[in-house]
Amino acid sequence: MGAHLEALRAGYLERLPERLRAVALAWERVCRGEDPAGAGEELRRILHTLVGSAGTFGCRSVADIARRFEGLLKEAEAWGGGELFQRQGAAYLQWLEQAAALEKAAAVSPEGMEDDGPLAAAAPAPASVANPVHADNESCLIYVLDDDARFAANLASGLGAQGYLVETFEGLKALEAALSRRIPCAVIVDMNVSEGDLAGARLAADLASQGVPVVFVSERDDTAARLSAVRAGCRAYFTKPVTVGALVRALNSICGRVVVDAYRIGLVDDDEFGALLHRKALESHGMTVETVIDPLTAVEVFDRFKPELILMDVYMPGCSGLELAAVLRQLPRYDDVPIVFLSAEMDFDQRLAAVNLGGDDFLVKPITPARLASAVLPRVQRARLLQRSNLRMREASQAARQLQFALDQHAIVSMADRAGNITYVNDKFCQISGYAREELLGRTHRLVKGDHDPDVYADLWRTIAEGKVWQGELRNRRKNGSYYWVETTIVPVADEAGRFSRYISIRTDITHLQAIQEQLVLAKEQAERASQAKSEFLSRMSHELRTPLNAILGFSQLLQSDPDEPLSEEQNESVQQVLKAGWHLLELINEVLDLSKIEAGKVDINPGAVALSDVLDDCRDLLAPLAEPRRITLHEDISGCAAAFIWADRMRLKQVLLNLLSNAVKYNREAGHVHVYCEPVGDDRVRISVADQGCGLSEEQLKRLYEPFNRFDAELGDVQGTGIGLVIARGLVTAMGGSIEVSSRPGEGSVFSVLLPRSVNQVAGGADESLFSDDAAAADAPAQACNVLYVEDNPANLKVVQRLLARRPAVKLWTAEDGPAGIALARVARPEVILLDINLPGMDGFEVLRRLRAMPETAGSVVLALSANAMPDDVEKGLAAGFHHYLTKPIKVAEFMAVLDRVMDTLGGR
Repeated sequence: MGAHLEALRAGYLERLPERLRAVALAWERVCRGEDPAGAGEELRRILHTLVGSAGTFGCRSVADIARRFEGLLKEAEAWGGGELFQRQGAAYLQWLEQAAALEKAAAVSPEGMEDDGPLAAAAPAPASVANPVHADNESCLIYVLDDDARFAANLASGLGAQGYLVETFEGLKALEAALSRRIPCAVIVDMNVSEGDLAGARLAADLASQGVPVVFVSERDDTAARLSAVRAGCRAYFTKPVTVGALVRALNSICGRVVVDAYRIGLVDDDEFGALLHRKALESHGMTVETVIDPLTAVEVFDRFKPELILMDVYMPGCSGLELAAVLRQLPRYDDVPIVFLSAEMDFDQRLAAVNLGGDDFLVKPITPARLASAVLPRVQRARLLQRSNLRMREASQAARQLQFALDQHAIVSMADRAGNITYVNDKFCQISGYAREELLGRTHRLVKGDHDPDVYADLWRTIAEGKVWQGELRNRRKNGSYYWVETTIVPVADEAGRFSRYISIRTDITHLQAIQEQLVLAKEQAERASQAKSEFLSRMSHELRTPLNAILGFSQLLQSDPDEPLSEEQNESVQQVLKAGWHLLELINEVLDLSKIEAGKVDINPGAVALSDVLDDCRDLLAPLAEPRRITLHEDISGCAAAFIWADRMRLKQVLLNLLSNAVKYNREAGHVHVYCEPVGDDRVRISVADQGCGLSEEQLKRLYEPFNRFDAELGDVQGTGIGLVIARGLVTAMGGSIEVSSRPGEGSVFSVLLPRSVNQVAGGADESLFSDDAAAADAPAQACNVLYVEDNPANLKVVQRLLARRPAVKLWTAEDGPAGIALARVARPEVILLDINLPGMDGFEVLRRLRAMPETAGSVVLALSANAMPDDVEKGLAAGFHHYLTKPIKVAEFMAVLDRVMDTLGGR
């Protein structure tokens, strides 16, 4: 083989790991499911290229594995892309790496690229060389010194057939002249050349001193000759007649060359001369031959040698070739070893008998060496291929059994023919279904069919009939009538004609998962029912608490604001305490309701663009009464984002900032300071911080900061609070897409910061709260003349409203205690404004509203809800039903009068 071809192949082997890395990367993309079609096509392309290039450069094992890997990808749909598919692909990757490592270590040249030499003492070699040596002739130059010209020529021919470049010399002077021009890889020397006994030994010593390996061949087999060779530094010693195969193996080792395993031939012939002749003929083609003269020892010898083909004579003493063939065929290890008879027998019946007794072919003596090699070589090549194929089949079969065993330990497996009749079930199928294997085979899967909708099964059959894989969950029925759930994959398998001949079903028992899922669904339903019950309870509790509070706070406000009979200073102080306690109780009710909504994830958020300065203005006004008695000073510095708009719910943001600011005031020191500042965070967020000069929080307190109803400083005084305001604030901020941060140092104070999204919309949004502020209108503002109907079943609530409206002389108040009475009175009085309770006996406020709207006399009346049902859902439901406004109890006098005055002003402008 030329040096340039060997260099190309060496370069390919150096780049082969890079190609394999490309295969591995493409396979990883396939496994991750990235662009399934594109990734799979890319991997197929890489493998297809690898198959061609590896074959071209003689890396047949790499090409074979790559071809199989490519076949796996073509069948990817049938595999379903699951764990088994990925494990098989991973195995191919590992095999490719191992094969590449072996190819590089072997450094053998591709078949068909070697330079074939003629057979020694025979006709030209056949086109297919038995055992090609993969190396460069230029680097494998061998000199042969022997005065036997015929022997030297035969040796050169045999070595040339194995890829060596050989030059022969009959005398020392010619060899020395050649050595002066060029140094070979090795020199083969006859120890006793014409220059005298042991002259070869002296030459070997000189060459060894120059680092040139020497191999001795000699007719002498005595100790003195071998000792001289050892002392001369020879690398190997052979006695004549020497076989080319043995000499090649020695040279390959000395020159660092690796050959493909030589074909192993077992030769049985009692004729020693004939056996030697046949052995030399086969070894000249690189085959390794083990000769057996006594047929009775053949089995023992061959068990050690492991021949790939056995060549034997028919007629031998003690045991004929036919008998030996029969014995060998009785041993399973020789089932796939070809036996070729070699005999002078011309009788056809004898030849037929030889074949019938286990022979594979019959060669007739006499036979020339070339014909013998030509006859044996293709047979042993086929035998090796067959043996390797059988080995792969056995390995594949073993792997399949192991895979099936592993699969059977986990999965429920069955197979059916194209008609749906079951042809195979594994033990797990029988165990889970309760049927014996005999009861299932030949039947259809209807035997275990569950109670799914017929459309499920129709989709299943339609899918697999189209050659697609069906996957889904099925509820099957056992023999005893009970049910079990399976996650099922059904794969249609096509025959060589492309017709779907069978279906493989792999199932996993998920009955326990279904049970868990059903329990989770049940638990979810129970949790939803509990949440609903909790909401209903809180709503009822809110209503029941607000009803007496309405009387307490309503009459207290009436007493405090009565212009005709003003309270004394002491009386006013007492009423103020009543109002303070009442409003605190109402705050507690509202916060508990808010906390419940937050915990249930049902908090109502209506985000929009909110101007921070406007919200802080509102908060400052509301905090002034709390801060002034303790001489707390509020400082604002929002210049960093004064023009910024925050994306938030205006009312909820105000609620959060009021909580943080009120805490900063309540827990501050006397005459302390509260600082509010704002700063942008990146391009899309804003941080609002509230800093106080209070006692601060310890590390342990910070860890428990958001525990509901946990008030760390409750023991320090009469600071009012519920212990859940900060919990609600964090929940509201989180619901608005933000977060709350806190830093604190004991003895110095705390800083609470709210981080919220910045609005890209610079138009302020959010609800208009002016209508509901306490100072929206004066309690005693003048009003237009108006008929007002109030439908209320609670006498205390009724009296509060009567006292309030008595301050409006122009208002004529009509009252009714239930829905039917209110409807009847409305038909007569035709009021412009109707105040309507929701929880009325017999007929609720919604039904009363519906009937009022249907009456011509009240169709245009303004109907206001006034109810203790104060949950956000209640308010939303009331407004959706058609109430103009929804006022909640307890009544805030200023708010109530402001809404009523606005309504009457509107009516007066009609």
